[in-house]
Amino acid sequence: MKQAVHRKANLFSSIFMMNENGKLRISKLPVEAQLSVINAVVVQDFDGDGIKDILLAGNKFDVEVETTPADGSPGLLMKGLGNMKFRCLRSGESGFFVPYNVKDMQAIQSPYGWSIIVSSNNDKLRTFGVRTSLPKTVALK
Repeated sequence: MKQAVHRKANLFSSIFMMNENGKLRISKLPVEAQLSVINAVVVQDFDGDGIKDILLAGNKFDVEVETTPADGSPGLLMKGLGNMKFRCLRSGESGFFVPYNVKDMQAIQSPYGWSIIVSSNNDKLRTFGVRTSLPKTVALK
């Protein structure tokens, strides 16, 4: 055991890192983003207000017998407010509800606006269209 490699973890929260002139500043994501693992992140100005929003999804169903699934997240839209501040929108507000074993997401732009394609492990692709007509908020359908 003395010859084995030992590692120590000090932070288990989901975080984002901001590059400030070559120095990374770590900030914890809000509690709404801590419900499960995050496997997919899309950063985009979904509502056209000039401020980037963050869309998160994840979960992990394929686990060992002794480990319980990490299945508490329905996905999360964090509406950008500026100055690295965000408002977390519940699924009912955003219309974004993906309580699946999400492995990746991609934003694509079409003549009709933004769409989000969500892939889940051993499941079908799901697509959400972004509606930008709601004032001061964004809804994904």
